Amino acid sequence: MIKNLLLIALRNLKKDFWYSLLNILGLTIGITFSLFLIFYVKDELSYDKHHKNSDRIFRIVSYIQEKDKNTDWTLTQLPLGPTLQKDYPEVEQQVRFMGRERTLFRNGTKEFYETKAYYVDSTIFKVFTHKFVEGNAATALNAPFNIVISKTLAKKYFGNTSAVGKTLKSVYDTYNVTGVIEDVPQNSHIRYDMLISISTAIRNFPVGPESWGNFNYFTYVLLKPGTRAQAFNKKLDDVYKKYGEKLFQQFQVSMQYGLQPIRDIHLHSKLQLEPEELGNMSYIWIFSSIGAATPAADFSNVNEYGLFSATLSTWSFSPDPPPSNLRTINSNQVDQNPFGSRDATHLFLSSFTPVPEPSTLALLSIAIPAAVLGLRKRRQG
Repeated sequence: MIKNLLLIALRNLKKDFWYSLLNILGLTIGITFSLFLIFYVKDELSYDKHHKNSDRIFRIVSYIQEKDKNTDWTLTQLPLGPTLQKDYPEVEQQVRFMGRERTLFRNGTKEFYETKAYYVDSTIFKVFTHKFVEGNAATALNAPFNIVISKTLAKKYFGNTSAVGKTLKSVYDTYNVTGVIEDVPQNSHIRYDMLISISTAIRNFPVGPESWGNFNYFTYVLLKPGTRAQAFNKKLDDVYKKYGEKLFQQFQVSMQYGLQPIRDIHLHSKLQLEPEELGNMSYIWIFSSIGAATPAADFSNVNEYGLFSATLSTWSFSPDPPPSNLRTINSNQVDQNPFGSRDATHLFLSSFTPVPEPSTLALLSIAIPAAVLGLRKRRQG
């Protein structure tokens, strides 16, 4: 049976070479671009899932209402993180990020401008998952001017030698390298190559009522297992009333805090001042539909053509004549029993002019630009 099908397939390929080539090429291109779309969708849906406790990590965001406008920010105030951890037992850990401007760092004759640097709390390694290549996560950022760098940066500044215990200099300061971590995965909503102890930046900042008006920090909390995020979110109103309401009322401004799961940030956030370019859930639905429909249409066309050929092959080797309505098709070309020989079958096939199905090409015309658009939306590594 299989041998016969292979023989018929080769015969049809030889007989209708260009048409078969068009089908095979369309199927190949369709599957290829469908795979591109599938990989893109899979990558977009995987953001921030590499963190061990990603289901319990939330970003605190700010919804500010002014007289003439509303502002939804990713940023919060300096005291918020420690206050939440102190006042609410539901908070297991907190960590704050404060971005650093583009800075020139130097090690001897090697100097580079760095843009992916943040001041962070030492608790970052208790909230986010990072693999240390060198150094100790528990103590790496415990003191001012301590810095943890990525593996790529360590090689850029120090080559193949150990980076821990050495220094990096900026124009005004010298930083002690206390740790090296694996590069942050690209499917992260916030990416960095340098982590500087936050005490370096805020050691001279006054922490008082006025500091609740300074929105410069990404604040994340790790909630304890079993904590209901929705219930904890309602408690954030009390934080504003206790610490910020009096200050904001002077300017006729009010605000609310909100919890945002880090897994939802890349595809669902609509806030201002995101640290990285966001994705779009609409693209996921569109690309998923195209990725599924294109190969389905291709296989449908191939199956229809294969079924047609297989049916003819069965008739060509069967002593029984075909249905009468089919026998009349070639009445001008063959005898009363046209299916009794292979030559007659070839005559029967020759009476049909294969017409390519437009569905494959139509879907490809959508899939190809969609794939290109999807790849253009990817991050700049």
